[in-house]
Amino acid sequence: MSFVYSTRFVDLAGVSGLYPDAYTVPLGQLAVVRTIIISLGSNITAGDARVITGSGAVIAIHGEGIGPSGPTSTYFSGRTVVPPGDSLSLETTGGYIADFTISGYLLALP
Repeated sequence: MSFVYSTRFVDLAGVSGLYPDAYTVPLGQLAVVRTIIISLGSNITAGDARVITGSGAVIAIHGEGIGPSGPTSTYFSGRTVVPPGDSLSLETTGGYIADFTISGYLLALP
């Protein structure tokens, strides 16, 4: 019998611009992303924050328009599979500074 435990893949505060390869799935394992939390501070310009796979696919995005607003966050709940050797990168645009938390399961391949 195999046990499955939640794993925190990313826990980074103060990300600005591109943060490539924030997490790379180890060879021989498969990551299942279950939860992504993106938190932004106050915005002055339009921009967004996103989580991107190694192939360039955006799996989560938090966007804001122009205008004053307080801190905001986005919560993603799903089952996105990330294969062995693939990575998760983080990116913000428009001068945003964001905090990212990504968790899920790390499974051994048969």
